[in-house]
Amino acid sequence: MTTRVEVRLVAPVPGWAVRVAVAVLMVGCGALAARGATGAVLVVGAAGLAVWRPSWPVAPGVLLLVGLWVLAGDDLLGPPGAEAPAVRLVPAMALVLGLHLMVRAAALAAHVPWGGLVEGPVLGAVARSMVGPQLLAQTLVLAVVWVRGGLGGVLVGQGWLRVVVVAAVVAAMVLVVPRDWWRRRRLRGWSAQ
Repeated sequence: MTTRVEVRLVAPVPGWAVRVAVAVLMVGCGALAARGATGAVLVVGAAGLAVWRPSWPVAPGVLLLVGLWVLAGDDLLGPPGAEAPAVRLVPAMALVLGLHLMVRAAALAAHVPWGGLVEGPVLGAVARSMVGPQLLAQTLVLAVVWVRGGLGGVLVGQGWLRVVVVAAVVAAMVLVVPRDWWRRRRLRGWSAQ
């Protein structure tokens, strides 16, 4: 006699779709920030690796790479007055959202087998948990555009603004991140000597 257990899921999403979503987000973020053909090849290779081995820390590596491209490359928001602010603003906001989605999707994909299923409400919970940090991050992007616009006047030498924004983002994330993420946990059966 065999017993069969059947679990009914609400709006199931295939595991392969979660993994492929990480790759699509990586390629999209790379397209917004990559510098040259070498960068595009790196991002596409990383996307393939993220689908093949989702438990490897590929997404944080791509996040670091994109961050370095943005920091070292041309000004992402462009010089003030070059074109309409919305033309510069939309890609920057899309990059912030895309990178956040990529990291969260990669964290989920690391736990989902290729043939597995993810319940729709789980994906909804992940999306809801991103709303607060995204509101803060998108507001900071808008603040940068506002400050760079000169606040009604012209600001000369705005290189200092990158440092201020990075410090503001770190400070804001410290306030937004749940407190239990900052606590050190002691593993059972393990001691640092």
